[in-house]
Amino acid sequence: MHIFNSLESLKEFFGVADLYMALGNFDGVHLGHQKLIEGVVSSARNRRQVSVVVTFDPHPSQYFAKVGDFKKIDSPSIRRRLLAQLNVDAMLELKFDKTLAETSARNFLDGLTSAASVRQICVGTDFRFGKDRLGDANFLKEFCAEKSIECTIVQPVHVEGVVASSSQVRLWLRDGRVDLANKMLGRPFALTGTVVEGNKVGRSIGFPTANLDHMEQLIPGTGVYVGFLTVKSDISAELRGLDQMRAVVNVGLRPTFNLQGKGLTVEAHVYDQAQGDLDFYGQTVELTFCDRLRDEKKFHDVKDLRDQIQRDVDMAKSKSNFC
Repeated sequence: MHIFNSLESLKEFFGVADLYMALGNFDGVHLGHQKLIEGVVSSARNRRQVSVVVTFDPHPSQYFAKVGDFKKIDSPSIRRRLLAQLNVDAMLELKFDKTLAETSARNFLDGLTSAASVRQICVGTDFRFGKDRLGDANFLKEFCAEKSIECTIVQPVHVEGVVASSSQVRLWLRDGRVDLANKMLGRPFALTGTVVEGNKVGRSIGFPTANLDHMEQLIPGTGVYVGFLTVKSDISAELRGLDQMRAVVNVGLRPTFNLQGKGLTVEAHVYDQAQGDLDFYGQTVELTFCDRLRDEKKFHDVKDLRDQIQRDVDMAKSKSNFC
């Protein structure tokens, strides 16, 4: 998949090819997004033309600060990987700034279609665009009819009786319901971060952990989870080929140790002894969240905590399907 930041650069690369566009924020690339994108990819391939996902960075909700703590579901690298797996030819990531925010729906579509041969535009039923979000599915239909462009409005997908949406995935993740979020995503949720040095409490009780920092995504609700740790940066020969190491992940405040002012922490204990005592410091990793084991809680003493972590590991090992 090729990545572009302007329609001009995309057009220069693909030349006279016709473009089939999927337009949206695609935060999380959930099952509804996948249905939409797969339709565009199929249309383009059947005609031997180019499929393009058009999206925005930052997310409009981040730009307008409608939600103070708004975090995307996926990191940029994860979203790009997911789109590539859907066989998208190109991703056009437009900068969402003051100029774009004040561009009318009509001018936005004119700009999108005047610089290239656009044959199809596909959106979901609830997508809004243009200044004051005045552009909607009906507006797009009228515009495309005027320009002889195929317009496809994709109906929503339902998961667990509710419409698949980024906001619903975000709600379930905040509640720690990674099982439901994963169903709607069509894959396990993954969190990207950098392993930093912690206070080594886990190591002192026999359960060394990789402590994550520099996380730009939404973090699941507090609790203990079962999942995988995957090293994404490959700067250490010792770590090459280590993919999806089983881990128990703790998201929380570590109340047993009364670490004042430390805030929310994310730490993973890799329990596969075949991996040995590996040094993950400085590595970029992904934590995949498969299921939630329990709430975070405060223990009477370190022994109680150590015993509980061992039970968590045993429970994780007993899961046959895992993710």
